[in-house]
Amino acid sequence: MEAFIEEIIAALILLSAVLCIAVIGLWRQGASLKRKLTGLIGHSGVTNLDEAIHELRQRIEKVEQLTVKQTNQLDTLNGTLKTMKGKAAMIRYNAFADHGNNQSFSLAVVNELQDGYVLSGIRGREESYVYAKPLVKGESPFHLSPEEKEAIRQALATE
Repeated sequence: MEAFIEEIIAALILLSAVLCIAVIGLWRQGASLKRKLTGLIGHSGVTNLDEAIHELRQRIEKVEQLTVKQTNQLDTLNGTLKTMKGKAAMIRYNAFADHGNNQSFSLAVVNELQDGYVLSGIRGREESYVYAKPLVKGESPFHLSPEEKEAIRQALATE
């Protein structure tokens, strides 16, 4: 019977040693997980993983809302830029064969939608005239001279 008790005690000692090794291994894994959690959530004051995930979700939602807002603003700005009269070109020419030095001009100012205007100044020997013609989609309700059409073409060709 004593031999049986000794075997039980030896088995219990061996089991205790195995359990101690397992506890030490689990303790090391727990410490490693704690370091990883601290690395994930930083020093934000959040103490558990559920709170960290909830906080991260809130931050992601805020970033998504901000992204949608900025995308809408960018779309609005792009639409506004298309309507701004930022493209211009000027053609100088002689309106009359007997008067030189290219003193007449046509200035086209348009946007990407080809809306804008053309200003033309015609200088004669005794008088000068200035005309303004509106443009909608590259067309005017008033007759456009070849010089005005060329100014429009050059303005639209600018980057």
